[in-house]
Amino acid sequence: MHKDDVYTFDLMQDFFSDTIAIGFKKLLDEKHLYQSVNIEFPKLEEILEKIIPEEKTVIQFEIIYTTASRIYDDCFNLQWKIYLPFAHRFQVDSDRYETSISLTPPTIEVFCSNCDKVEPYNYETGGDVLVGLITETTNQVFIMVYRCQACKSVPEVFLVLRKEMKITLSGRSPIEIYHVPTYIPKAQRIYYQNAEISFNTGFILAGIFYLRTLLEQYVRSQHKKPEDLDIEVIFDYYSNNLPDDFKSRFPSLYPIYGDLSDAIHMADKSEKTYKKAIGEIKLHFDAKRVFKIS
Repeated sequence: MHKDDVYTFDLMQDFFSDTIAIGFKKLLDEKHLYQSVNIEFPKLEEILEKIIPEEKTVIQFEIIYTTASRIYDDCFNLQWKIYLPFAHRFQVDSDRYETSISLTPPTIEVFCSNCDKVEPYNYETGGDVLVGLITETTNQVFIMVYRCQACKSVPEVFLVLRKEMKITLSGRSPIEIYHVPTYIPKAQRIYYQNAEISFNTGFILAGIFYLRTLLEQYVRSQHKKPEDLDIEVIFDYYSNNLPDDFKSRFPSLYPIYGDLSDAIHMADKSEKTYKKAIGEIKLHFDAKRVFKIS
């Protein structure tokens, strides 16, 4: 980018960096491992409406419009640089400016295992680990270090892959922790959590297996000799000890177990199967909590 373009780029820079920052926030707030967000810059006309004062002459407008159009066409191929506040935006090389889009990553809101709830996390440090290793400006891998604003315990690290205008959550340390509803039996919560991790990272069949394991281990825990009996007998025993009114109003566990078993036997990695099962499981155990059924 030539020096003559720098002024106009500086006017447009915030629109680019703000949009990227919003994309990072959406990715880290809402998405899970291996899920992505596509970033779309505002249209050029929307940017020009904000950066060109009304008192500009026709000639001045044409000059800025021509320059802005050229910059806008190039902006999709620019490197992104994560800076701390007040860092410099440009590096000078002869008569050209090596321009990049700079941004300060936003505060995010994720689940803190130490606080046991969703908390704001502040960005502390990070950068592109591929700097100097490759020449492609639109292929980048960012390490982003965040710390819980409330407890300020050990920082958490996110790995974000950029390919052109698509960013993907490719890693996290420690791995994402899911808040398991308290009405899920304590001994089986690990299976619920593993099911959610598997589902949200695209391993749906594994998630279905963990839900099935949750149900089997739970009903076996309700019998005095769980290892000596057929699983169907165990489920019958569990069901027979529930009030008739409860059984008529809320999902029974054995049909859910059967659907999950069929899905495993058929290698059916259907999102619909998983979501239906976990919804019914939550409804069953939440209803037991409400009606105080031990």
